[in-house]
Amino acid sequence: MTKRPSSDTIIDSARAEFAEHGYAGARVDRIAARAGLNKQLIYYYFRSKAGLHAAAISSTPATRSVPAAPVTPGAIEGLRAVIGRIARSLEARPDIVSLLVDRAASSEARDSAGQWIRQAEQELAEAVSTGQGLGYFRDDADPRLIARQGLVLCVGYLAIASHLQVPYEEWTRAVGDTLARATAW
Repeated sequence: MTKRPSSDTIIDSARAEFAEHGYAGARVDRIAARAGLNKQLIYYYFRSKAGLHAAAISSTPATRSVPAAPVTPGAIEGLRAVIGRIARSLEARPDIVSLLVDRAASSEARDSAGQWIRQAEQELAEAVSTGQGLGYFRDDADPRLIARQGLVLCVGYLAIASHLQVPYEEWTRAVGDTLARATAW
């Protein structure tokens, strides 16, 4: 008796296909072949390519996949830690970067990507707000704007990493330092 592929296997196969070919270039028959099943089962479970794409994004571990570190006692270290968690999450799953920046993605997939972004943005904004409350960061710095800039720097790096020739760990430290300096008194 052959073991049936799990939904995780299908999702992993879909992520790889979408990351490699983008939404428009991805083919359900290749996803089925990677997962070792008939493509009709994909349509049965996910209804459409768009449904599968949305499932691939929504099942991606978000920023809290790495245990949270306390923002205090040092708010600067806390901000760096949050950037580090987001970066490690993205680095561990480069396919999510492809899914996030794919302009041909379905509206369902864009909504799922938006949820991931909003969660990461919220965590970064909270780190900045906490630092402001403790007097580490300027009161006139907009926590949401700082958070969005940090996300753009992390996602953008992975989108063009082959051209930058800077190790991601080094880049991430620089992003944390840049955000901390931009918000510090």
